[in-house]
Amino acid sequence: MIVAFLNLSAALNAQTVKTAVLVIGNGSSAWAAGVQSAVSGVKTIILTQNSAFAITDMSLNLHSGIESEFLKRSRKAMNITDSTKVVMPDQQTANEVIKAWGDTTKNLTVIRNVTYIKLSRSGSSWVLKLSDGKTLKAKILVHAGNSDLDEGINLPKTTMTSPKWLSYENEEYRTSIASGYYLSDRSNSASFATLSTILPKEQENLVLANVMGGSMLIGQAAGATAAYAAFFDTKTSAVKLKIIQDELLKYKLSLVPYADVTSSVVNWRAMQASGLMGILKAQLKADKALFLPNEPVTIAEVKAPLESLYYKAQIWFDDNSKSILDLKTAIAMVCYIGNKSPENVTAEVKKKWNKDWKFPEPVDLNHRLNRAEFSVLVNDYLQPLTVGVDGTGRIIR
Repeated sequence: MIVAFLNLSAALNAQTVKTAVLVIGNGSSAWAAGVQSAVSGVKTIILTQNSAFAITDMSLNLHSGIESEFLKRSRKAMNITDSTKVVMPDQQTANEVIKAWGDTTKNLTVIRNVTYIKLSRSGSSWVLKLSDGKTLKAKILVHAGNSDLDEGINLPKTTMTSPKWLSYENEEYRTSIASGYYLSDRSNSASFATLSTILPKEQENLVLANVMGGSMLIGQAAGATAAYAAFFDTKTSAVKLKIIQDELLKYKLSLVPYADVTSSVVNWRAMQASGLMGILKAQLKADKALFLPNEPVTIAEVKAPLESLYYKAQIWFDDNSKSILDLKTAIAMVCYIGNKSPENVTAEVKKKWNKDWKFPEPVDLNHRLNRAEFSVLVNDYLQPLTVGVDGTGRIIR
């Protein structure tokens, strides 16, 4: 630990400090981008020209990922025991939470109260000269600051797409990297963002986290994207959507903006997977996206989505005309499509039903499946998130 501290001190005292990811900004998105980049396994620096972070109101968002963790830590700091209560700490408390969090996060360094003077490119990397005479050199730059960064150091102008309201008019929802930001112009939080929201075409190795109101939600997605490019030493234009989505789900960021299924719910990931791939579509009602986990599933509603994802699904549906999807039928379906043994899967399901999947009722092969149960079965035995999509969300097989 002493050696590591001395090495860090030496690095920070050097005239040129190298890092994999450099995050510039002092808002919510800057903090989340830095934390996610660090926990994704790369050396990360957050540079803020201020002494404190300015955390924006997130009370109307659908909380998940780092934002949920921030609120959890804030409740603890404020001695609030109700885990369901949405709190917005004052700036002093918020920064105390951030300080304690940052001090225990591996790979993360926060530099405060240092202004930047000039930004330039060095090959594919970024070089930022600071007012204290030091220079930061990073593979990937995350822009989470205000417009003064663009104007003050002549960052080239960029274009990006806006966050979207969840709909099924096209398949772009499958490319989501963050969801749940409250869009005041639509008075809802059933929103999602894609890679094109944070990756400008005009600049390689630049990730924009100052969109979607500078939220922790978009910041976390930006951090994972930057970390991927740095870790695999690749350009941001070559990042793999599926790997980024998997990383974000690992750290509990919702990619589908369900208002009724939070990241604390058992089997949340399975429900996110079925929704992200369009197997079970959300009900859009009163400006909200609802998963409705306890509603029964019909064969009719999953037929077309499964056929689009898996070659063998069409054959199974052609040979089976049942309308009710009970557990026995669902097992037969996933076994046929996924080339698995019905006997082995049935035995596994009986073991997992209560122990692993935490379903309250005893396992019953004649039980009609609800949406949560069907999602778990499909996620475990068909792994829908491994099915490739292109930039528009169309299936690649």
